[in-house]
Amino acid sequence: MKLHYFFITLFLMLFHSNVFSQAKTIPNSFEIKDLTDQSKLNFYKQSILNSNMESYRLKDKRNVIKFENGFNLELFSAAELKQSNNNLNMDNYVIDIVKTKNDPKLNIHSSGVIMILHEVKDGKFK
Repeated sequence: MKLHYFFITLFLMLFHSNVFSQAKTIPNSFEIKDLTDQSKLNFYKQSILNSNMESYRLKDKRNVIKFENGFNLELFSAAELKQSNNNLNMDNYVIDIVKTKNDPKLNIHSSGVIMILHEVKDGKFK
């Protein structure tokens, strides 16, 4: 019986780590442009690499995302990355992202976490 519980526990640990592991931004797949404070360049790069920006990457064209920290993040297209990474699944990427006036604003916190701020009321963000 103890062996049975051992295998159940082992399975749950492996399942949990596979399901809940977060993908990270692909290295060398973006550029930081128009940075106002060059001393923070490495901090911003590391923060982006440690987060998952793949949901913002487009299939056939580059996507530019404005950060409230004073820079623009240009994500290379999945098609560009496919040339050097054969394991990239093109089905994971969309052709375009519809932008609206109430799009969330992105900000890198001093801890390195990327925060997504959504407008909730009276032009205020949370």
